[in-house]
Amino acid sequence: MVSLQCVFHSIRFKVNKVGVQWYPIFLCHIGYFNELYLAYFKDLIATILEVFSIIWCEALFLFSFLFFQRSPYI
Repeated sequence: MVSLQCVFHSIRFKVNKVGVQWYPIFLCHIGYFNELYLAYFKDLIATILEVFSIIWCEALFLFSFLFFQRSPYI
């Protein structure tokens, strides 16, 4: 399995006399286990978006039914 390199692991910032300095740290090396971990989170995000879309459709239906006395799907 070809492993990927993480683009960005964490950001540290340091306040000094000049201001705020950002230090990106590239530490993460993604292997097969981490690819499975990321696939899990992609599925989780897809599920959350699906739930939000269902809630939005139900809210649209109730809004149109209560205020316009008809279904938006007809």
